[in-house]
Amino acid sequence: MKSRAWPRAVLVLGFGPAAVLALSPFASWWWIGELAVHWLGQALVLTMIAAALVARAHPRWAGGLMVLAVLAGLAGWPAATRPRLPTEGSGSSLRVAHGNLYLYNDRAIRPAAVAQVLAEDPDIATLVEAIASEDRAACDLRRWPHQLWQPQPGRKWRDSIVLLSKFPILSHQAHDADGQPYLSATLDVHGQHLHVLVVHTESPGNPQQSQDRIAQLQRIAATAQALVTADPAPLIALGDFNCTPRSPAWDPLTKAGLWGPVAQPATWERHLGPLGIAIDHLLGRDLAMRPPTAFTIPGSDHRGLRTTIWLGK
Repeated sequence: MKSRAWPRAVLVLGFGPAAVLALSPFASWWWIGELAVHWLGQALVLTMIAAALVARAHPRWAGGLMVLAVLAGLAGWPAATRPRLPTEGSGSSLRVAHGNLYLYNDRAIRPAAVAQVLAEDPDIATLVEAIASEDRAACDLRRWPHQLWQPQPGRKWRDSIVLLSKFPILSHQAHDADGQPYLSATLDVHGQHLHVLVVHTESPGNPQQSQDRIAQLQRIAATAQALVTADPAPLIALGDFNCTPRSPAWDPLTKAGLWGPVAQPATWERHLGPLGIAIDHLLGRDLAMRPPTAFTIPGSDHRGLRTTIWLGK
C-alpha cells in the first residue's frame, strides 16, 4: 500500500511547480504571471524530478508533466540568455542606490526610510513613491545639491519620482508615458557625461494595466535610445519597473541596449525576502555594474538596491 502511495503523493506535490509553468505565459498580463515566470527555472527542475519519480506508476501524468516542462523551457529560453553587464570596469566609479519608499508608509517612519536609502552616501540615489512635502524635510539632503523631484499627478498625494545627485545636472526632461511620468537627465561626472533614467511604471494589476505598462516600457526604451544617439555616453536606468527580467515585457529594454547585472535580487514583496520577485532594477548601457545588494527600507513593501558602477567597461 505504501509503495503505491508515495508516487501519488509526489504527483500531487508536482502539481505546484507545474502550475507555475502553466501560469508563466501570462507574465505580460498579470502579476501572478510575473511571479510564475520569475520562478520558472526552479519550477522546471522540480516538475521534471516529479515526472521522473512517478514515470513507472503514472506514465501518462509523467508524460504530461514532461511536455509542459519542455514547452515552458523553450518559451523561457530567450530570457535566460539575455546579455548581462560586466561586473568590473574602468574609469570613474560611482555608488548608486534606489528605493521605493511606499506611498502608504507611515509618516513617522518615512524619515527612516529615506535615511536607509542614503545610508551609504551614494553618489546618485533615486526614490519613487516619494512625497515631496514630507520627504524633502525628512533627511539632510545637502550632500546631494543637484535634485529633481517630479510629481506623478495621477496618483494619490501626487507622489514623486526623485533624482538626487552629487554631480551637476547638465540637462533634464520630464516625460509622460501614458500618464506615468519618468525622468531623464544628463550628469557631468568629472568631465564625463552620464545619462540617467528614473522610472516608475504601472503595476500590472489587471490586463489593461499590464498593457499600459508594456507601452510605458517601450517609451522608456525609446528615450534611452534617443539619449545615447544624441550623446554616446554611458546610461543607467533606475526605478520600479514593475516587471521581472524574464517577462516578455522586458524585450524593448534589451533591444535598446539596457542590460541588467549578472544577478538581480528580489525586491518585492519585502516580507518574502529573497523568495520574492525582482521588479526594482538598476540597468545600464556602456558601463559596468557590480551585482546589486538588497536592503530593507523601513515601512516599505519593497527592498532597496545598492551597487557600484564604472563608466568604462
